[in-house]
Amino acid sequence: MSKNQYVMTEAQIEALAAERTTSFMLAEGFDGTYLRALVAGVQAKLGPKRGRRPSDDSQLGVVEAIAGPFYAAVLRGVVTPDIALDATLEAAETTRRTRERNRRATFARTAKSTLVAWIEAGGDARGLDVATVTKGFLRAAVAAKRDEGGGTVTTRIEKAQTAILAAVAREGPEIAREHLERVIATLQAALDELPGGDHEHGETTVIHAKPEAVFRGHVRRVPAAPARAAA
Repeated sequence: MSKNQYVMTEAQIEALAAERTTSFMLAEGFDGTYLRALVAGVQAKLGPKRGRRPSDDSQLGVVEAIAGPFYAAVLRGVVTPDIALDATLEAAETTRRTRERNRRATFARTAKSTLVAWIEAGGDARGLDVATVTKGFLRAAVAAKRDEGGGTVTTRIEKAQTAILAAVAREGPEIAREHLERVIATLQAALDELPGGDHEHGETTVIHAKPEAVFRGHVRRVPAAPARAAA
């Protein structure tokens, strides 16, 4: 396959998004095609791979320049009559239709965010093979790069969790509670911002502590009984 087949106009992107919306069985293939079209567009702007790797800022600027019009075309393509926006709609219905439109366009946002993460991890978009690149390939490369910096994500999270509990264990109960509630509120806010959760339907996902995370602070210690003198 030639990478030229992935060089697309905004009209073609719009048609691609529309076809994906009505052909869910082929959604994975469409998602891959969109990513390759995005990469092809970026490479056309950056030029052939020569010399030093372009800076993150220059590459990301090109990604924005290509992804912006493409995403607008995707939004046009995924809209069907049942979710078309109209000035006469009630606020709740407008919100529902907007959410559904954005849900259908998730594939385009994740394609961009995956490419951005790969570039920020040190990638040179000029060297990607347009015909074979996938989100899985880019994500694996990003994960490998992060692992070089101090273990897996899970390992780093567990270390941070242990450090937080150790820190508040040295404080009084009221101060410890204040610190932990602030950490929980921050994590809850981050969780609520993630796409696809219950919060998008008006519900809140509650963070539960991991069972293995045992808090050892503020334990009442009972003095040991004095040893009896030998008879």
